[in-house]
Amino acid sequence: MNFIKKQSISTWISLLTLIFAIIGVSIYGVNTSEGYFKDMTSGTLITFTILTIVVLAAILVLAQFKFSGLLGKVLSIFVDALKIVVPLFLMICLFGFISTRIEGLAYLFGSNQEILDTIQTPENMSSAYGAITGFVFFGIASIAGMVAAFFNPTKKESAKLTTVMS
Repeated sequence: MNFIKKQSISTWISLLTLIFAIIGVSIYGVNTSEGYFKDMTSGTLITFTILTIVVLAAILVLAQFKFSGLLGKVLSIFVDALKIVVPLFLMICLFGFISTRIEGLAYLFGSNQEILDTIQTPENMSSAYGAITGFVFFGIASIAGMVAAFFNPTKKESAKLTTVMS
């Protein structure tokens, strides 16, 4: 229980960011297996998602240790830099995901009626809605990463005040 109380808001938001990034890449993996977007993969998206997960894990682990002196200052700057990299990587993932799906979504939703009757099969529509859901999860993860960057990764120790009665 003491471990949970020691965590800062940044740690919890970073953990949510990690969960949303994992859900987003899982949806992306499912989205490439069936339907209109079958076998449409992007190595960049997978690479940056893995890098994001590694960076978030590093942030969460490094926040558990307290260092003093020069090492503490350098580590604090390093963690702050990593917290800025996370939303950047997640935005790259989001835009990479969108760029591989936008033409197909336009075709599935914006064609004339004769074509729509033939291409809007349940598999294709499921694939399209899955892609949109993946966009949402990567978007939420990137926004959560931005929010987490504004908070301190470690909880400040509260100074106990003593009053002197005379």
